[in-house]
Amino acid sequence: MRYAKVLAVVAVGLAIGMVARSAYQSAHRVEAMIAHFDRVCRSAYDGNFVSDASRDAFEGKAPPEMVWDGASKTFAEVQNSRCAVFEGENLLNNEDREQFELAVEDYLAKAFPQLTFDPKAELDSFDLFKFWAQFDVNDPRRWGISLSRIQHPTDLTAIVENWSLVRTEIEIVVPH
Repeated sequence: MRYAKVLAVVAVGLAIGMVARSAYQSAHRVEAMIAHFDRVCRSAYDGNFVSDASRDAFEGKAPPEMVWDGASKTFAEVQNSRCAVFEGENLLNNEDREQFELAVEDYLAKAFPQLTFDPKAELDSFDLFKFWAQFDVNDPRRWGISLSRIQHPTDLTAIVENWSLVRTEIEIVVPH
């Protein structure tokens, strides 16, 4: 009988530990995705590159540069005035997607206060599409950041000039 009680306590403890670990990893991954975007892509936007290869790729002088982040399980792809952080094979679950959407909105408000939300921006082929921009629609200086999702993947994309390719990624594009 005593053996059964010990096993029950151990089983309950393991279950609680697994649930807590899962919740921590989810929150940590969402934060890590935004940190990866900030470290690689926002830095590129500011002109501070994580490597010479990233600078050359961003300036269009070299092939795209891929930067892996183990904490977020995402890749950053830097190329031709754009930088994208995307989920790759490790897609966020439904709860993490919702957390990511809220975290992105908070991040953008702090990191890019010059951008304003454009409620008229939409793409029909996306489950989710939100766009924050600077300058009017017809202004050649217009650029912005979009948060989008095709089916289940999650994407934060910055769009400058008339660039409109969006995929499962967090992305920023700066004008030439």
